[in-house]
Amino acid sequence: MVGPGLATVQAALDLRLGYYQGMYGGETVDLGNNEAALRVDGSKVVIVVATAVPEGRFLVQEDYFCVSFQPR
Repeated sequence: MVGPGLATVQAALDLRLGYYQGMYGGETVDLGNNEAALRVDGSKVVIVVATAVPEGRFLVQEDYFCVSFQPR
């Protein structure tokens, strides 16, 4: 995602995980340290990391799919 970013870490994490939640269902889990995960059927399937951009806002530029989960 490229752009001006969002005002808070949580807003950036929620925006990206909302996208995946719409595809796979599940619940979001805060992992701390600007990271969150989507958990489906008890397993974390994707982890996202929010980073600060120079304007003092936040973007998610990294998504990690867990090894045992293959996205459609």
